[in-house]
Amino acid sequence: MITKKYSKLFKYLFNKYANSGYSVQAFRDFEDLNKKLQTITIAEIMKMLRDHHVTNRIIGKSKVSEIIRQVQPNNAPLPITYGLFVEFFIQLGYVIYTGPPNNMSHLTPAETLTKLITFFEESARSRGQSTLLYEDPDASSLGDKKVIDELNRRIKANPNYPLPEGYTKAVEKDFEYQYSILEYLEISEAKKVSTLILDQL
Repeated sequence: MITKKYSKLFKYLFNKYANSGYSVQAFRDFEDLNKKLQTITIAEIMKMLRDHHVTNRIIGKSKVSEIIRQVQPNNAPLPITYGLFVEFFIQLGYVIYTGPPNNMSHLTPAETLTKLITFFEESARSRGQSTLLYEDPDASSLGDKKVIDELNRRIKANPNYPLPEGYTKAVEKDFEYQYSILEYLEISEAKKVSTLILDQL
């Protein structure tokens, strides 16, 4: 299924734009932060579409708002979860490519979604952004940068800071190599000095 194939791409876009208007320091704790990061607002979806030249090239904002309302249960203005975000993508692709001016009504929802993903890829490439997850959807899993950055900040201030479930600490070690002449070698002082000078070159 096409949504499963591009699940990492959808998750990346969701994580990138979800609560992009908030500062992580505004949340009380990581539970609060994670709760906020599990939903995305209409304004943030509009920003994503604007960044990828969708709303200013192939569909109007009012039509996008209508699609968002359609994917929400009972058309209620509830927070848009990741599952609804993916459903929105499917509906958006179908509306764009089966309606005027495209009129490709012979295409299946999977085919229209693929065309929309291709449009996003071309937009990302035109802006000099990475297209790795478009070209190779299984390339990597991208973590939640907001949470990771905030965790790193707090650990730097307090190395014993308790991490939320699912996160682990990794210590990066820098090695410093220092060469010296062994004391038990009988080498004259002049040779020692010249050897040390050569080591520094």
